[in-house]
Amino acid sequence: MADQSHSTPDADASEIAALTTRVLAAWRKRLRRRKDGPSRTGERGDCERHLVSTLLRVSQMDDEQCLPALAAAAAHYATEQPTARFSPRGLDEEFVALRQIIEKQLTRAGSNTAAPSVARLGRLDQAMSIVAKAAGSHLDERASVRPIDS
Repeated sequence: MADQSHSTPDADASEIAALTTRVLAAWRKRLRRRKDGPSRTGERGDCERHLVSTLLRVSQMDDEQCLPALAAAAAHYATEQPTARFSPRGLDEEFVALRQIIEKQLTRAGSNTAAPSVARLGRLDQAMSIVAKAAGSHLDERASVRPIDS
């Protein structure tokens, strides 16, 4: 999936939607105990899909106006994590897996051009940094308001 200056907004949206579906399937498969489990539904499933699609959009184009939406999507994803999984390390591991899966999918999609562009991978890394910081900050806020067990 190379950067394309001649692509149309509809083609870009269609490409992002297809890539989002593939990335989510691979990410869920890697993170879950039951590899064949169904897609998440409801708020948690929606925030997963929104995070991945926003991340892919940001990596595709050099548009800093998308970055606040990415940070919001990451914070929302952290909000939807169950209290039992309240772990910054666990969340970091999820994001590392997500980054690896996206790079693999981009490489597959761009197989006719050998690899995704260096610029796109750079934007992906910048975006992943924003995701980790936004989610981590949200976890920090959430931890500071948790009741102390007595």
